[in-house]
Amino acid sequence: MLTEYNRWANQRIMADCKDAYNQELQQGAVSDGPSVVSSLHQALVKDLVWLAWLNGYNPDNTSTPKQNLDWLSFQEERQSADERLMAFTDAITERQLALGLVQMLKAEVLDIDPSVGLTLVHLFHQQSHHRAKVQTLLGQMGISTGDLAFLTFQRITGLGLNKSGRSDR
Repeated sequence: MLTEYNRWANQRIMADCKDAYNQELQQGAVSDGPSVVSSLHQALVKDLVWLAWLNGYNPDNTSTPKQNLDWLSFQEERQSADERLMAFTDAITERQLALGLVQMLKAEVLDIDPSVGLTLVHLFHQQSHHRAKVQTLLGQMGISTGDLAFLTFQRITGLGLNKSGRSDR
């Protein structure tokens, strides 16, 4: 469910950012500190790095998109990363979620060994952080954004709600 929420929230924030993204690219404002473009790019790169780790690849060998992609290309990259994350979480078992990341990868590449489940929670937390940063930047530009609250997602999709319409515990 968290992967579905992550994809839903990414789609909503992306819908809010198109004009600001293109405006920043045209003005060359991307390298002048915090920007919508750089924040969205950081979130995408972090997803790609974590997806590499989770799939047993060294992220140093993972190609990442350049920062100044046009809007359509960036949307395609974001959607592709979200779909790959969905595929990963759809295929993973409860047993694998409890494994240490190093144990699952069968490689000594990290100096710590967080569980795969906690690694995914961290990934989703990072995504929430970057979306909040983008919402703040858009607000400073006078652009209103949609509600990204998890409870809003549940109300809209019905996921994670019991028959009475309340969240499962």
